[in-house]
Parts: sequence; structure tokens; C-alpha cells
Amino acid sequence: MKIRRTLTNAFLKGVLTLLCRIDASALKDVPSEGPLIICINHINFLDAPLMQIVLHPRSVRGFAKKETWENPFLRFLFNTFDAIPVDRGRADLKAFREVIKTMEEKRFVCLAPEGTRSGNGVLGKGRPGIVALALKTGAPVLPLVHYGTENFWTNFKRLKRTPITLRAGDPIFLSAGGKVDSEKREEMTEQIMSRMAALLPPGMRGPYEQSSQ
Repeated sequence: MKIRRTLTNAFLKGVLTLLCRIDASALKDVPSEGPLIICINHINFLDAPLMQIVLHPRSVRGFAKKETWENPFLRFLFNTFDAIPVDRGRADLKAFREVIKTMEEKRFVCLAPEGTRSGNGVLGKGRPGIVALALKTGAPVLPLVHYGTENFWTNFKRLKRTPITLRAGDPIFLSAGGKVDSEKREEMTEQIMSRMAALLPPGMRGPYEQSSQ
């Protein structure tokens, strides 16, 4: 599986490098192993392959709705990169256990707290699920953003390469320090999202424009 992952990654990197100019120089300080929860912004279909190629050879697992496995090509890709299937219609305890297992194996989990694609690159409201994962596993949360991918289709139609920039912040260590109620979870979510927003250009920070300054 490791060889298959390496070959698939090389293929994806070749395709994306042909279509995009990727600046991942700011990721040089990302740790080489976990446990680590990588918190990304969710723009479009490029998110998942982009994270795989810029973080390689680190072992990174992401999430995908379980219906994705119905598509043979996507099933191959997500099985190759050991993605975690999620049942979005309910609280998925199996997916939660997979995250715990991944952290115990000192790997990375990559997730987007917005929960849905923005399409235009503007950061959306974060959901508190990432806080529950961080507190349960004790793993630090690393804010990592990318921008430029929102222009991919426009540039593609004009036969232009798309400039993409990636930036990472400092790890965030969350501590319960007692009972964590809904208000505390929202506060911690706000902390994570504000740190993400600070890495984005003004105008792309969404509801965190003020809190990120």
C-alpha cells in the first residue's frame, strides 16, 4: 500500500504541478509525524489532493462522505490514502474511533471545520467537532490554509496555471481544565478559526475578519 500511495501521490503531483504553481515553502516547519490534527479551509475538490502532495511523505488521513466510495475512481484514491468514511446523517462513532487510532499511530488527520466547501475561498463558520477531537485525543491542532484554488476553473478555461499559496500557523494546544460546555466549545472553535483567518488575505477571512486582527 505504501508503494501504491507513493506512486499515486507522484501522479497527482505531476498533474497539479502542470496545472498550478504551488508555493508550499511556508510549510517547512510542519512536523514530520503526529499525532497532529491539521485544520484546513474547505474551498473545492482540490483540497484533498493538494494536502496529500504538499504534506508527503507524512501519513495524512482525511475524511470523506461514505457515498464517495460508490465511485470506482474516487474509491481507489480514498482507499489509497486511507481516508476515513463518514456517515453525515448521524453522529459517526466509528469515524471518531478511527481518529483516535490514527493519533495513537502518530499520524496526521486533516479536516475542515467549516464542514462544507466555500467555492469562493471565503472562510465559513467553524463547527465545534474539531474541539471534541482535540480534547479527546490530546493532539495539537495545526491551522493550515491555502488560497488561489478558488480561481482554478476560471484559469483552466483560459489555459492559465493557477497560483496557489499555502501557509501554516503555530500548533494550538487545547486543554479542558474542567467541564467543557457548549459555550466553551464555541470559544475554542473561535480560537482555532481566528488563527486560520489570520493566515488568509483580508477579504477571505469571512466572519473572523475582526477577531483575526
